[in-house]
Amino acid sequence: MFLTQGVRLWTTHRDGEVVLRLSKYGPGHETPVTIPELFQESVKRFGACPALAWKSRRKSETLSFTKYYEACRKAGRALIKLGLQRFHGVDILGFNSAEWLFAALGAILAGGLCVSIYATSSAKSCQYIITHAKVNILVVENEQQLQKILSIPESRLETLRAIVLYKPELKKSTNKVYSWDDFMELGDSVPDTQLDQIIQSQKVNQCAMVNYTSGTVGDPKAVMLSHDNITWTAGAVVQALGLPISRKNQEQILSYLPLSHIAAQMMDIWVPMKIGALTHRTA
Repeated sequence: MFLTQGVRLWTTHRDGEVVLRLSKYGPGHETPVTIPELFQESVKRFGACPALAWKSRRKSETLSFTKYYEACRKAGRALIKLGLQRFHGVDILGFNSAEWLFAALGAILAGGLCVSIYATSSAKSCQYIITHAKVNILVVENEQQLQKILSIPESRLETLRAIVLYKPELKKSTNKVYSWDDFMELGDSVPDTQLDQIIQSQKVNQCAMVNYTSGTVGDPKAVMLSHDNITWTAGAVVQALGLPISRKNQEQILSYLPLSHIAAQMMDIWVPMKIGALTHRTA
């Protein structure tokens, strides 16, 4: 069985649509859903349950699935305020953190593409990815990563509109570089209805993420991943591993592999969202 929204089984266009194939039985028979729909379903099922746990300034913090979703929505509205265009990239350059997740999921909710860069990437590789993925907003972890980006001539980053530093705190935001707190405050000026319209317009067979190789030979190579690719794979992993779905006895996951790896994203973001697991962050 085919879903007929697309023309072909593959596309190289960021705003393209592909044909989805369904089967009568097994994982392939489930109704395809978008990433926002998966997220919303997790909030309905596990709302008050803890979704994230991490240490901040030696203090333990937790966030429920409901609060997690709200934070990602606010980040999405802030990205819209900064000028994120549909199917353009939001690049994240840094190690695993709650802010990494808020930016990544906020990008998808806002109709952009979540793009990750290895924290060890050179300025040259960063420039290539920012240009190739048509990145509008870049989210960086620290001053070291910020300086790496600022070393690239601005004329070579034509699509880049803003940079957000998520730690340590930026003393003063400028017209192009924002602290995390100032960035999140921007979301207050964008109505929820505007974000909801974008979420409702998204299709399961459209691109949601772009992942790159480490680029050890030549330029980094990219692959576009659709909403259905992510949500279906999460369900297939849950089924293959026999992971239980429970509100009372949550699965516990430790996030330590870099989220620039798609395997780490699957086990640290999408599978926990599917089964209501609690993910512990190392930062």
